[in-house]
Amino acid sequence: MTLICRRAATEDAPAIAELASTLQLRAGDDIGHAVSQGFLVFAKPREAYELRFAVSQYCVVALEEEQIVGFLIAHDKAELEALGSNLGYMQTLKDYLFSLSYPHWIYIDQIAVDSNFQHKGIGQKMHDFLFANAPDSVLIAGVTHMPVPNERSLGFFTKNGHMLKKELQEGEWLCGMYVRETGTR
Repeated sequence: MTLICRRAATEDAPAIAELASTLQLRAGDDIGHAVSQGFLVFAKPREAYELRFAVSQYCVVALEEEQIVGFLIAHDKAELEALGSNLGYMQTLKDYLFSLSYPHWIYIDQIAVDSNFQHKGIGQKMHDFLFANAPDSVLIAGVTHMPVPNERSLGFFTKNGHMLKKELQEGEWLCGMYVRETGTR
């Protein structure tokens, strides 16, 4: 397997939107399978990914023989401010992120790997690519705790040095904010 990670471009949006839709948790899904494999709560439409890639220097795609097999959506504070109301984030998440006092932080919004390519280190390579391109930045990831715990994502982020800093509640959703300080692994 020859895997390449690179910065995401607007022309990647259709493939990423398609991949994201296959990983979105839906009513009636096998929750046990989703929890063990990881899932997305909110897959975005193609236009939303295009907009994000147009402003972000931190979004990453993983390619195997020119096929997108994974993606990582991430933004720093300035990019989130530029995206404004197009984010669609819950208010508690926006309040939390914009209250952070780190010199530079990057919020990892989504990380996903095609189900046919999971458990091959692709998520790790994308996370490493992001960190290598922003080594002095604090990395922040949100992981769903309830109503469906995203155990796969929790294991991934804690293995990579992210520690729970705060839980955010919005309706029935409880999300843990996991922070990786600079220089930790």
